[in-house]
Amino acid sequence: MINKTAADDQNNTYKFAFAWILLTLSLLFAVFFTEWQYLRLNQQNQILFSSAKFSFRFEQLLNSVLKSALSLNIEDKSLSACNTNLLPAMQSVVFNNPLIAGMVISDRGNTIHCATVEINGELPPATFQNPMLWGPLKINKDNKEVFLLEYRMGSYNIGIYLLKSLVINTLKNADSEFEYIGIYDHNNKKIMAGSGDINVINNNLLEQHNHDLVSTTVQQDKSGNIILPLQSLDNVDIIAHSKTQSVYWPLLFIFPGTLLMLSGLSYLLYCYLKKVLLYRYSLQYALNLAIKLNQFYPVYQPIWNISQNRYCGAEVLVRWHSDFDKIIMPASFIDEAERSGIIINITLQLIEKALAECEILLQKFPYFYLTFNMSPSHFLDNDFLSTFKALCIKYHTPAQQIILELTEQELFDQKNDDVVNTMQALRDSGFSLAIDDFGTGHASITYLRRFPFNYLKMDKIFIQAIGTGAVTETLNKPIIEMANLLGLTVVAEGVESKKQLAYLQENKVNLIQGWLFSRAMTGEKLSNFIDTGSNNE
Repeated sequence: MINKTAADDQNNTYKFAFAWILLTLSLLFAVFFTEWQYLRLNQQNQILFSSAKFSFRFEQLLNSVLKSALSLNIEDKSLSACNTNLLPAMQSVVFNNPLIAGMVISDRGNTIHCATVEINGELPPATFQNPMLWGPLKINKDNKEVFLLEYRMGSYNIGIYLLKSLVINTLKNADSEFEYIGIYDHNNKKIMAGSGDINVINNNLLEQHNHDLVSTTVQQDKSGNIILPLQSLDNVDIIAHSKTQSVYWPLLFIFPGTLLMLSGLSYLLYCYLKKVLLYRYSLQYALNLAIKLNQFYPVYQPIWNISQNRYCGAEVLVRWHSDFDKIIMPASFIDEAERSGIIINITLQLIEKALAECEILLQKFPYFYLTFNMSPSHFLDNDFLSTFKALCIKYHTPAQQIILELTEQELFDQKNDDVVNTMQALRDSGFSLAIDDFGTGHASITYLRRFPFNYLKMDKIFIQAIGTGAVTETLNKPIIEMANLLGLTVVAEGVESKKQLAYLQENKVNLIQGWLFSRAMTGEKLSNFIDTGSNNE
């Protein structure tokens, strides 16, 4: 019996080895057969990636121009006194931004109230689309060709003139990657400006191009035509044609030595991917086990209100107390938790502990609030919000004492009406919403207007730049002014010095969070901290 079992094991070993060899050979043939196509697709992806990068740079250019213009404080009284009040401010914006050739303020009837340049003829007709790019147009006696970037704000239109030559130079920066690249007005079905050989663009594409049918991602057809949708403009897309790429047919006749090398590399890659997958699986297992063992707990970083001279709230941060009696910071596991969906259960565990620990504190100080970090996965989960509201009821926590912070790093889908309606329902119930880490992601003015935020939290990289002369320091005032314009309360994160605090006080930012006042602490220490009313100044 033993000999028979040994013989069976030996046969199984041979069968496995033979099957492994056949599988390896099949995979190698499949790799060689598909490698040439893979490389072609990889080249195409590189073109699309380059296109997306250029589209993003172009968006940044437009957004920087809009931010400069929206920093103006336009009121009826300033329009009536254009030369004394508004015009100098407009001239300052034009002078400080080399991209801007001039500015004009008009009403919905196209009556010009204030302008830094002489306008030839009438302004383009008013439209419901916002913002809009018009042109090319000619202004003043020199008949310089310009584009008009028009943004509707209330009952007034802010017009920003951009020199056509500067826009063309921006397009020329992409000449090395495209045979042609241009700005396409899909309302009038024409190319407004471009660089390169326009003859390579497929005319049928121009005729059939409909903005409503184009997705928000870069598209490329079989002829090499590329469409780059611009989310910051309602009437304009970037249209381009990629350069012809060669086909890597020599891979079909690869030398046997290369075959051996590829086999070795494939084996090493397999080992590496296996290691990564095993690590990811083990981390998921550890996170799920930590939830069962109740190992996640909250710490709190207080928020100081300058105008009220007291602590008005605290941000709830997560910590993991592992089996090895070590405290693990969220940077080590939060990405995996969000990718795997485990973040939902972690957040619920964190919320329940925080509400239980702070129940008496919140009842004693009705003005005090807690803030929790959220991601799109929380709003897409069917049960999260109902469970969250049930916890608030269980621990007698009013909605007015809760703020949900939505990070800018992982943007919400602006076209998802369900998400917008859910956020609005939360606000109507008394909860407040904040956009966290603002300035480090890709949120635009449209994004801020689309979602019902109450607060805007400036990322610490901007705060730490105060007094350093860095480029990021110059963005602080525009961000604060934009938040005020949109009716958002500004919260400054990462305040660590009195110089930073003085700058924020000067710019009327009242809510301060950072080590200058307090580091993160446990719930017990937070209660004592708030009871005594102490701070670290």
